[in-house]
Amino acid sequence: PTGATGPAGAAGAAGASVTTAVEPPSANCPAGGVKFTVQGSSTSTYACNAPKASAALNTQATALASCNAILTANSSATDGVYWIDPNGGVTTDAFMAYCDMTTQGGGWTLVMNVNPADGSVVSFTNIAFWKNEAEYGQIGNHFTHDYKGPAAWLLSSTNIMVQVANPGPEGKIIGYKAWNMPAKSFDIFFDAANNTNQTTSVIGSNVTNVYAYEPLIKNGANLQANRNINPNQDRVRLGVDAYPLQGDDNSPGLGTQMNEGACGVGINCYRYKDVELWVNSTTNLWCTRADVDGQFGWIGTDGSCGSSCGTCEMTKGAAYSPYWTYRIYVR
Repeated sequence: PTGATGPAGAAGAAGASVTTAVEPPSANCPAGGVKFTVQGSSTSTYACNAPKASAALNTQATALASCNAILTANSSATDGVYWIDPNGGVTTDAFMAYCDMTTQGGGWTLVMNVNPADGSVVSFTNIAFWKNEAEYGQIGNHFTHDYKGPAAWLLSSTNIMVQVANPGPEGKIIGYKAWNMPAKSFDIFFDAANNTNQTTSVIGSNVTNVYAYEPLIKNGANLQANRNINPNQDRVRLGVDAYPLQGDDNSPGLGTQMNEGACGVGINCYRYKDVELWVNSTTNLWCTRADVDGQFGWIGTDGSCGSSCGTCEMTKGAAYSPYWTYRIYVR
C-alpha cells in the first residue's frame, strides 16, 4: 500500500509482536490499506492505499443526501465511494456508497450487486439479501461480491438503472438500461405482490454488447418484482415484463427458485441460482453446451442446477466472458 498513513498507534514493548490485517475502505483508510496492531495495544497504525476511482472522496461530516446531490453540488465529481446521508441533519448515521457519476447523466447510488460466482447464493429464498433492512456484504467488496447497501431502503428515488459488467473491482460495464419509476426505495420492490411492474418508462440504454439472452436489460420493457407466472410457479425476485415465453420456462431474471408449486414456498429443492437466462425454446435444455446452440439456462456457479441437468455447463461459452455481474443503482 502507498499513500497517507492513518492514525498512529501506541508503541509496543521491546520484543512485542505486530499483527497485520487488511483494512477495507473505512474512515481510517478511505481507499483501504493495511492495519498494524502491536501486541497488548488497544490502538492501531494504518498504511493506507492512495485514493483511486474506488476510494472514498468526501467525509462523514460533509455527507450529502445521495450521489445525485453530490453531483449537483460538484459537477466534476467522479465515480467512486462517497459518504452519503439520506436522513440528513445527523451525519453520524451517514454511510459509504458507490456512486456512478458518468453513466446516463450520472448521480447514481449503488444499492445492490449480484455476482453469480462468489460463493454466496442469492436465490429467491435469500430473504436477508432481497428484503431485510440490513447491509449484506461489505462496501469494500461492492463490485466483487453479492452486496446490498443501506441506500436500498433509506433512499427514495425516481430512477433506477441496471448495469451488466465484467467481474472484478474495476469491471468494465458491458451495457445498461435505466428507467423512470414512482418515488420509492429499492427494497419496496420485493414487498410487492407477484408480477408487479416497478418502472414506467425507459430513460436510456446501451445494450449493443449485451448477451442476446440476458434477461433484464436486453429483453423486456419494465422491471418486474416477484415474478411468478407459469404453471410450475418458477420464481424470480427481479425480472422484466413482456418477456418472450420459452416453453415451461417463462421467468428468467435475478434471484431464482424453480417449481415453487411442487417444492413449497421458500424451499430450494429443485433448481435455484443467482441468475437465470433464456432457455432454448425448442429443446428446453437447461444445461446445453456452447457448441450445441450457445443458449444457457444459467450463468455463474452459485446455487444448484438440479438433478435433471447431470453435469451442468454454467457459462455462456468462449465467445463471451465466463459470467457477468449485475449492478443496480437508483437516483
